Amino acid sequence: MTVYIGSIAYFHANNLIFGLMRGRWIVIVMISSIVWAAGCRSGNKSGPNIRKVKLDMQVDHFEKDFFALKTKEIDKGLVALKTKYGHFYVDFMYNIAAFSMEDSVLKKQIQRFIKENRSLYDSIDYYIPHLNSQLKEVENALKRAKIYFPDLALPTRIITYLGPVDGFGSFASKAGIGVGLQQFLGQKYTGYQSDYLASLYGGQRLHQFTSAYIAPAAIGCWLSKIFPDKAGRYTLKDKMIEEGRKLYVLKALLPNLPDSAIFGYTARQMQWCQNNNYLITRYFEHENLLKTKSPEIIVEYISDNQRPDSLPKEFPNNIGRYLGFLFVKNYMENNTKTDLPGLMNMELWEIKS
Repeated sequence: MTVYIGSIAYFHANNLIFGLMRGRWIVIVMISSIVWAAGCRSGNKSGPNIRKVKLDMQVDHFEKDFFALKTKEIDKGLVALKTKYGHFYVDFMYNIAAFSMEDSVLKKQIQRFIKENRSLYDSIDYYIPHLNSQLKEVENALKRAKIYFPDLALPTRIITYLGPVDGFGSFASKAGIGVGLQQFLGQKYTGYQSDYLASLYGGQRLHQFTSAYIAPAAIGCWLSKIFPDKAGRYTLKDKMIEEGRKLYVLKALLPNLPDSAIFGYTARQMQWCQNNNYLITRYFEHENLLKTKSPEIIVEYISDNQRPDSLPKEFPNNIGRYLGFLFVKNYMENNTKTDLPGLMNMELWEIKS
């Protein structure tokens, strides 16, 4: 793989050498980028009318019941929690919080967790003042899913919880869609400012730890569960398309959110991507990346906290998912009879061809 110096000027120089960017072609590319970007912004609200769509959605706050547990009656409280939350009780205890399955140890861990996180729990309304509106976005997305995917069994329960910051921020459970409030506290929460979290998630991922990303994270997690990857020993382009079509559906289910929230970028990163579609595509083609099957290389382009050394600095992390979205968008524009269920159920070679 050619090693890049991280300079867009250098990249354009390469394209000039190959004779791919003559004056007239540059103008065409610039105009098409501007037009595409204007159409891709979410300023103009769209999507199906959901006013008459009925969806019996229940919203429960697991964290309220959990932090209401009394030390002297913890056994009784846990039975009540398990009865009320069913599958999610198990998911939270042993997957999200990763407590011990040994009863004597479990009780001590629960008591310690509540003590250490009590002040944070008491401040949830301060850090997420408009939680109900964010959860309404999740519900509305599922109403649109009911229109787009009439044969799909939809979750009828949203469950909020407060778990470890380095755990699951969203969780698709048999009981419903889980929203981990600990990962959406916003810039006011100083607990995100640690070397450990910076190393674990990276700056681009930590940027998404605000309430604006609750709906995209929750619905995106749900989509990944109901539409698992079709690719086996996949190429980078295969993985891009897998991710790209989920983004395409996510954007359709949340049409009123800014694209930056859908893609997990800052507004500036989003604008740069929308203005440089050709440049992004050309980079992957020039580097002969699309056919690679190397897991190490693939993860560097489909990750918020990893990036290859050769990627020019102007490119945001996780640029592979964005290019995958462009591939899918192009396919759908050229195959207008394909609906969203058709898109998600077709084989990858059909989109690639």
